[in-house]
Amino acid sequence: MRTEDRHTRKLRKARRRSEGLAGAASIFLTSGRNYTSTILSLLRSVTESQRKKLLTGLFIGGLYLAGQAAALFIIYWYAQLLQTNTPVTFPLIAYESLPRQDVRLLALVTVSAALLFSGSVLFLFLSRAITLAVTRAWLAVRLDAIARISTRLPDSRAAGASRLVAESGLSSVANGCKRSTIAVIGLLNSFVPIVGALGAAWLLIWIDPFLTAILLGGIAVWSLLLYPLTLRAVRFTRMREKAQAAFKDEARNLSPDPALQPYELMQSAVDIAAAYMGRRRVTSEIMLVTQVGVAGILAVAIFYVTTGMMRDDADWAIFIAYIGALRITLSGCSNGIQAYARVSRYYLEISRYQEFTQDVKGMDEREFGSVAPGDMLEIGKDGEGRARLLPAGVRVAVMGLEKPQDGPVVLVDARLLGSRMPLKSAIADIGWEDDEPRLVVDDPQTSLVIVSTRPVVTDDDGNGKKLRDHTALDCKSMTTFFVYRDIPETDDLPEDYLLVIDDLDIVALEQSGTKGWRPAIKKARRLVQKNKASGRSRRRAGDHDDDEDE
Repeated sequence: MRTEDRHTRKLRKARRRSEGLAGAASIFLTSGRNYTSTILSLLRSVTESQRKKLLTGLFIGGLYLAGQAAALFIIYWYAQLLQTNTPVTFPLIAYESLPRQDVRLLALVTVSAALLFSGSVLFLFLSRAITLAVTRAWLAVRLDAIARISTRLPDSRAAGASRLVAESGLSSVANGCKRSTIAVIGLLNSFVPIVGALGAAWLLIWIDPFLTAILLGGIAVWSLLLYPLTLRAVRFTRMREKAQAAFKDEARNLSPDPALQPYELMQSAVDIAAAYMGRRRVTSEIMLVTQVGVAGILAVAIFYVTTGMMRDDADWAIFIAYIGALRITLSGCSNGIQAYARVSRYYLEISRYQEFTQDVKGMDEREFGSVAPGDMLEIGKDGEGRARLLPAGVRVAVMGLEKPQDGPVVLVDARLLGSRMPLKSAIADIGWEDDEPRLVVDDPQTSLVIVSTRPVVTDDDGNGKKLRDHTALDCKSMTTFFVYRDIPETDDLPEDYLLVIDDLDIVALEQSGTKGWRPAIKKARRLVQKNKASGRSRRRAGDHDDDEDE
């Protein structure tokens, strides 16, 4: 029986180990698909509007490849002549030459190859200039679009984009757009070398299929070694963002008295340093793997070809052609792989930008839901993922917001219970009607109204004064959220519900007269006092730096 138990335990451990490996492999593949999907989406976004210009640039890049190929062909042709010492005749100028004895032929070949090499570089320059012009125009259009659409946020029809701008700031989206441009430039510039690599690979296969199959297999394995490094770069980027947020919190909590400050280094400072240097180390590791892979594959090719030449008659022309084509293939593969891997440096910023653009796409085509008396509203979820519900038409006290303008951000996920249609929220104006203050809501689609507890009421003459008693407002049976800038001393509030917010997240929602009402008010007081003491403000874009030098 004991043997069976031991055997069962071994089987269970083996099963858990295999499940762990399968789970890791699944995560690995999913990350790879997401990463590749992001790159393809970026390329589609840039190329769909500038296809003709980019094709022109690619054609000019093809002229660069043609010049390089012509130069290599001249060198190959001259090597063959040297090997056979066959007389060369130039009918147009009535000139005949013996390759091994004619220095003028050597000079002609050298100058021709040099001109072709240098002239082809000019075509490469022009091709990349077109790429820069296209991406510059794309960047300008996208930045302009980001700025224009941000003026309409927060909007519950674009909840994700609204939260992103509120929490990280518009500059984080703009930085993601700029990072996208940098990544696209690298990817587009790698197209010409990749095309050259494919052409050179066909030549390699024609010269020696067996050796070429081995080398291409080596290139594939070498490429796979770079993939984990790109994922490490993404992890370091995530680590840096978390560490920067923690650093701000730790710095605020430090005592101004040096004697009361901790002796140890702040952990967040250690984590920031590790993340920054880790990203740069990954860059060096990618370069190391690339260079070692190129050197190893070249060494294998030279050894194989040279040993073949030692057994048979030496064919130096074939040797030069094979090594030259292999160098072009390796260079093209290296360019493509590095461009693919380089996106990992900016992956989080690019993902943030793409999340924004996808969320605002088609925003005007989505419709708002309408609220009727008796409906139940789901205004959002708290930190534990629990849905928070309200009956329509109630008055809600809101505590923890810096200003009423933040209210629509908190309510971007508001929906009718059981519906996916978003609800429109707006900050209401206050006007007079029959000498009574009333909410003024211009858009009839508005379902949720946000107003300060000390609103300014403007009369017909344009004069404004603060309304001391907000309970006198006629809310017209609308669901109204009254934002308390200061927490009242009394626990007895005139509203039907209390909504407590911390850093734009829902902390508590309690109905007046219930057991949780007073604890919720106490929690709101503690949060406000803590935030005031630490000088804490809501999340902004200061956590996003701009590492253009990477």
